[in-house]
Amino acid sequence: MYVLDSDVIIDVAHDAPRARAVMKTIGEAPAATTSVSMHEILVGVPERLTNIYDAMLRGMQIISHDENAARHGAKIQQALKNAPLSSTDAMIAGICLAQDATLVSFDKSFRRVKGLRLIEL
Repeated sequence: MYVLDSDVIIDVAHDAPRARAVMKTIGEAPAATTSVSMHEILVGVPERLTNIYDAMLRGMQIISHDENAARHGAKIQQALKNAPLSSTDAMIAGICLAQDATLVSFDKSFRRVKGLRLIEL
């Protein structure tokens, strides 16, 4: 399963050039995102674009941050104390590890998460 990070979803919604690379990479595979990424998007979306993002998110599986993901995320943050990862990024990575999913992101900080399958474009 491919899990799209918020930065990828934003670029896809705006049909940004690097979004085409995302679509080429995941092909026809169903796209999912995390409840954390959904939160990040909804907090930052301008009101005039709310309908676009709502429609996009409704078409995706939203994976929640549950107990298993919380345990993975906590371990990630503990392991990266010397080079901290934001709490939201640790939660997103934790969800992906708990779901055995591949994260698709433009964020280079995810490279430091041991065991995370990452497609960084």
